[in-house]
Amino acid sequence: MSETLEELKAIVDNAPDGATIVDIEVDGFIDYLYVDKCADHGKQIKSFHNGDDSAIEYSNGNIRSLSDIKRIIELMEHIKGLKANTVNFNGGVKCSNIPNNLAM
Repeated sequence: MSETLEELKAIVDNAPDGATIVDIEVDGFIDYLYVDKCADHGKQIKSFHNGDDSAIEYSNGNIRSLSDIKRIIELMEHIKGLKANTVNFNGGVKCSNIPNNLAM
């Protein structure tokens, strides 16, 4: 998937305490998942939505780590800053060779 910076921030901001994984379904539903270390082996990843341990097995979406999403946010913000600060010092005219699809 290709979420915007704002969409990724909303995913992180809405994550319940203890969530480590997010499942973004094709219909847009976002299910936050957590690891239940007390559960039997193979049944440790559970859904905050319904407590189900088959959350990943039946996913038709995009499973992602919240820590990865946080890192992507950091990188997107860094690229945004680079784009804003890229200056041609031969006259002070702003220019950039950063592709527009990376410019948030």
